Amino acid sequence: MKSLLPVSLLIVFSVFASDHPVPDAARQAPQPSQPLSVRAFQLEATDPDGARALYEKGCAAGEAAACAGQALFLEKSGQKEEALKQHNKACRLGDGYACYQMAQAAAPADRGRLWKQSCHGGVAYSCFLWGADLMDKAQDAEAAFKKGCAMTDVHSCNGLGVVAQQKKQLDKAKEIFEKVCAKRADLGCNNLGLVELQLGNKERAVALLEKTCREKIDYHACNSLGVVAKQSGDLKVAEQMYRLACENGVPSGCRNLQKTASR
Repeated sequence: MKSLLPVSLLIVFSVFASDHPVPDAARQAPQPSQPLSVRAFQLEATDPDGARALYEKGCAAGEAAACAGQALFLEKSGQKEEALKQHNKACRLGDGYACYQMAQAAAPADRGRLWKQSCHGGVAYSCFLWGADLMDKAQDAEAAFKKGCAMTDVHSCNGLGVVAQQKKQLDKAKEIFEKVCAKRADLGCNNLGLVELQLGNKERAVALLEKTCREKIDYHACNSLGVVAKQSGDLKVAEQMYRLACENGVPSGCRNLQKTASR
């Protein structure tokens, strides 16, 4: 069946999702395999000078976690420039969290490289950011999303579904979005509904989109319902759905509303 909707409607993930915690933020203590780092972390509250000395010693010995720990310690002390230098060193030594921090401070052109390093350093959400950056550059992002999804990052799994949909692997995309929808309805249910439309399962698609829109889970679904209504010739319902999406922060809903209202 010919696709009812443009691919761009399917991609609804947010590159900097506001509800996503800073990767590994809870890991502030370095990995247990780095004893100097662990000892330094344990001393921070009671003996900051001793902690600083241990971080410096561990970092000088090439312990990535010690450099990352030293960077965090410096940040807490307000020494941001010195902290960035230590994040840079920790990233070069393979600490994924440090690479993520570097990416946050980097120029846009450099972020993709750092997100890739962070992803390979074990930060799952960075895999999603790396994949999204590749998609922005019209490059194949499947490997990046697959790695993040394997680490149970739901944003990466959603991205993997988008890649499958773009490659016309609709059954695979449906299977992925089913799982994403079950875990994060606001990410996967609209996408699942759109793939169901492409597969010709209009009744289930509309039911999914109506539920997602009605329960205010994801207003992209309201925009998608507007597209379906317009294609069915019901411009009144289409305008209502576009307006609901637009008023709740969906740019494509505003564009579609403007086009419909101008007719």
